[in-house]
Amino acid sequence: MALPVVKTPVFNVTLPSDGRIVKARPFLVREQKVVLHAIEMGDPQQLNNALDDMLGACTFGDVDLNALTVYDVEYLVTQIRAHSVGEVVEIVYMCRNMVPDKLLNAEHIKFQPEVEPIHGKGECDTRIPLKVNLGSLKVSSDERPDNRIMFTDTIGVVMRDMPYGAYKNLTDDSPTDTGISAIASCVEYVINGESVMGVADFTPEELVTWLEDLTGDDFDKLDEYLKTMPTLRISMDLTCPSCGAKEPIKLEGLDDFLV
Repeated sequence: MALPVVKTPVFNVTLPSDGRIVKARPFLVREQKVVLHAIEMGDPQQLNNALDDMLGACTFGDVDLNALTVYDVEYLVTQIRAHSVGEVVEIVYMCRNMVPDKLLNAEHIKFQPEVEPIHGKGECDTRIPLKVNLGSLKVSSDERPDNRIMFTDTIGVVMRDMPYGAYKNLTDDSPTDTGISAIASCVEYVINGESVMGVADFTPEELVTWLEDLTGDDFDKLDEYLKTMPTLRISMDLTCPSCGAKEPIKLEGLDDFLV
């Protein structure tokens, strides 16, 4: 006798970048287990793959995830999670307030109690459990500069927000090369007088080479634009139970809300 099929509900998610509506379903237990395992492993590539598989399944394969903006994907993940396990999730915030008398060799003492304690200035590092309502998450809407950036009177670019596909390829192995490639992925058009070239008119390699020929000041204009890209954000007041620091904190980006 076959076991009964439990139908999963379908809901709509409105993407923050352009208001497009995406149909989605909650993630299944087996999908959640894969993502949680990837988080525990601490392997970014494994986590990217797990998220890709989960998001693809939960959006019925109808969405090109790599073409979405980073914050669209962040928002999509949190909304699917909210519909899967509830809007209120528990996360852990690490207090980074500087304290004057921190035990600096605590890990060493843990395994060798006879070691002489060393005290000095350092970060508090207290882990503070917080409950966050995913329904209160907002995509930051700080004032942004014009996405049309000119280097001369006639030459410039039109920028777009970073696609998720490019974001996944960011690494710390070669930050200079990675930074140029990331910025190249955000160039939508190149302006040359009355002529406007789109990304189909040149190869990624040609664009990277062209960007490498910019002056430092011109390249910094592009980098500064990327720093204003919207992100998931929630602000809240917090008092550290260990050091007593009272300050508003900002949780932002997928890493702060995923676990």
